[in-house]
Amino acid sequence: MKFPTAISIVCPSLLLLMALAPVPALHAATATLQCPLPLGTAGVYYASGVTVVPPGTVALFALTAGSLNDLTLNPKSGQITGLPEAPETLSFTIQAKYGSDEILIASSSCTIKIGPPPVVPPVCTPSTAQDGSSYNRTIAASGGGGSFSYTATGLPPGITLSPTGTLSGIPSTAGSYTYEITTADTFGQSVESSCSINVAPPLLTTACNLPQQATVGSPFSGSITASGGTPQYSFALTSAPAGFSINPSSGAVNGTPTVAEIGPATIQGTVTDKNSTTTTFSCSVPIKSQPITIACGGLPPAIVGEAYAGSVTIAGGSQTYNVSATGPSWLNIGNTGTISGSPNVAGAASNNFLVNFNVSVTDVAPAGFQQSQTQSCSLQVLNRLSAACSLGAVAADSPATGMVSATGGLPPYSYALGAGVPAGWTINAATGAIKAAASVTNSVGTFSIPVLVTDSSSQTSETSCSLDVTYTPSLTLTGLPTPANNQTSVSIALGQTAPVNAPVSGTLDLTFQPIGPGVPAGCAPWATFAQNQLPSLPFTIGSGQQTEASLENIMLITPGVAGTVTVSINDLTVGGTPVATSVAPVILTIQSSPPSITAGSLVLSKSGNAVAVQFNGISSTRDLQSASVTFNPAAGATLSGNTSATIPLTGEAVQYYGDSNSCYEGGAFGVTLSFTISGDPAAIGSATVTVTNSAGVSASRTTQ
Repeated sequence: MKFPTAISIVCPSLLLLMALAPVPALHAATATLQCPLPLGTAGVYYASGVTVVPPGTVALFALTAGSLNDLTLNPKSGQITGLPEAPETLSFTIQAKYGSDEILIASSSCTIKIGPPPVVPPVCTPSTAQDGSSYNRTIAASGGGGSFSYTATGLPPGITLSPTGTLSGIPSTAGSYTYEITTADTFGQSVESSCSINVAPPLLTTACNLPQQATVGSPFSGSITASGGTPQYSFALTSAPAGFSINPSSGAVNGTPTVAEIGPATIQGTVTDKNSTTTTFSCSVPIKSQPITIACGGLPPAIVGEAYAGSVTIAGGSQTYNVSATGPSWLNIGNTGTISGSPNVAGAASNNFLVNFNVSVTDVAPAGFQQSQTQSCSLQVLNRLSAACSLGAVAADSPATGMVSATGGLPPYSYALGAGVPAGWTINAATGAIKAAASVTNSVGTFSIPVLVTDSSSQTSETSCSLDVTYTPSLTLTGLPTPANNQTSVSIALGQTAPVNAPVSGTLDLTFQPIGPGVPAGCAPWATFAQNQLPSLPFTIGSGQQTEASLENIMLITPGVAGTVTVSINDLTVGGTPVATSVAPVILTIQSSPPSITAGSLVLSKSGNAVAVQFNGISSTRDLQSASVTFNPAAGATLSGNTSATIPLTGEAVQYYGDSNSCYEGGAFGVTLSFTISGDPAAIGSATVTVTNSAGVSASRTTQ
């Protein structure tokens, strides 16, 4: 029920003063006092006055009984004013007095009822609740008086309104609701108002249904589940280990972790419901590695003094390892399991022994995810396998036998010929006995063939068997005359006593040594071969041949010079293999002789008292000691005095034969002897001349 707001109208009394005619006084018997407005509202300013009927002059008003509390009476105007704070009923008595004598003219008992203000309904803004989630809200009305009590109709299921104004509960049905609230105060006032609330679907939540951990290389499966919201759901990954995927409809998570993902991992993503509401999820999935395994079986044997190369096989873990080994000091191991080093001690009588060592592996992984493993291993150590071959030398066209022997390694051994061995060679695979047939030795030279030895541990050693096939040719040089005086060329023949199945080659070398002075510097050789005009001639007696058919004559560049021509065989090879030669040099001798004066060369010339004797000749010794001249008288004339003279020629001859201009003159010479005579030159008819060298005196020659 609503109370109207009280309205107070104050009418001031009118007092008219007439100077000439005084107003008659009011008398109690005839005046009444009217009360102020009977209603007011708490919290609303109150103003109303008491009035005298009929109106008259009133001196003042007074409150004689009761109380106005928050209101005040104006004694002159009779106005009652003020701001009442709370609802109440005011009962009081007011008197009106007149004049200085305060003559009572009226009195009245009055009541003012101060009612409560109107009830203002709660402020009601639309609100939102979540289906399945706790909801709590307080409403509060204003105005009215005293306390309020609330009731409501049409609330969402699960939500109630307490009398004190608390909306609470867990809504159970999504939807939009409009509900009515009735608010009543202590004084019975009430007001109705409408409110709305939207109950959203249940909160969209996720759950991680995954295994406690994943393992590298093993298929992983789990799921992300969703609840709340509005089904149907859509799943998506935003971050996950490599290779992981999610089914967008079911939320199934699958993948096979790799070593790169070892450690704490997180699968993150989103879930979206049918109404496009999205929430996120984050699930922890530790990724462990496979256990570390170490396999060291099948390590190849180590060879004493040789660099070892082998490895243990490491698997599992992060595939990046820190590896160490305890064992012999020479053994080293790398982080990939590679074993290296060089054993320096061999086994004793057994020629092999085992070394034991431990391999420890720890992988490189995040803290808490590391794996470790230790494995005991053993390694066989052998002496180095070596092989030697004994064959030596054999004469051509003879079979050869020998033996290949092996030491070290792990017996028994097997023997085999290497690649490219020609036919005719055989070897016993078990004993190493090696043979070469006569067909192999029909060629002269050194033959090397490879032989491969393999021990029981598959260690191999290769050696070379060398066979020397020898042949010493028996060469003969024939055809040289002894002596060869005054010849310009001589023939030569070269042969061997028996042919050989290989070419025989070498060089024929000529040397000429004069008996007299040596050959002047700068002169070409005085003995050469006609074929190449050189003092050295290569030759080859063909395979299976007995003679060298292409030889030509030896040319003597300076015939008549006494000396020796030595023919020697050098640089002898058989089948390309150098061999020693036992062929003695052949010496061609050009014997020395007294000089000779060339016939017809002796000339006597006269001019005044000057006489000259000229002649040419040959001295095989290439020296001249003197010339003797005897002048003979002309017919009918007589010569007196000294008619003979011996002139020394040694100095001039040495100078002449030592000059390179005489290179190709050999022993030839020319002499001019000059004389001064007394008398008539016509008395001289002829001159007789002899020449002497180191070999003797020439025959005389007389001028014509």
